[in-house]
Amino acid sequence: MKKCKHITCWTDYPFSELGDVPYHQAPIRHVNIVTYDGDKYARVSFANNGNLLEVKVGYLYSKPGRYGQVKCVNPRKIERMGDGKIAKRNDRFRKEWKRQQNAATRY
Repeated sequence: MKKCKHITCWTDYPFSELGDVPYHQAPIRHVNIVTYDGDKYARVSFANNGNLLEVKVGYLYSKPGRYGQVKCVNPRKIERMGDGKIAKRNDRFRKEWKRQQNAATRY
């Protein structure tokens, strides 16, 4: 995992560790990205209590909102903050990120 300078973002992902019910709508939470694995997952700390949990990068947003309503955080931005370079992304991850961005702009 790459360490990141704290990138502020929001998530609506349900965390059972925080008392959320899986597959039900969770509250929008303010988080900071602490580490990033360079593929799908980031470790985040919660602004209100400091818990550290893992979440898929596709559920991290640059503004408060829900999936499909706001844009996801760009994985390249996370990488730049992590090690100062833009690492090469595999094609599958790029396609997934573009699909999420297109879905967010359709609404």
